[in-house]
Amino acid sequence: MPDYTLKTKIGDGEVPVAIEFEYFPGTPAKDSGDPDKCYPAEGPTYRLVSVVSEGFDYIDLLSDSWINKIDELCINHVASIGEA
Repeated sequence: MPDYTLKTKIGDGEVPVAIEFEYFPGTPAKDSGDPDKCYPAEGPTYRLVSVVSEGFDYIDLLSDSWINKIDELCINHVASIGEA
């Protein structure tokens, strides 16, 4: 199940969409103390799940350019709510 749903408008016609995505902020490294309990940092992970408008999921039809724009919207959304 997706972690987030971002409802917004995209495109020249300002098409309403519901964007579902998963985001995990990552974990900091533990690099002191018992060496057996140390581990490297893990960066954030993000996965676009769906881009739905009028009941149809357009995710498989979007160009790389649109995917990049939507990725940026999603990451900015997570940052704006203080979860990045």
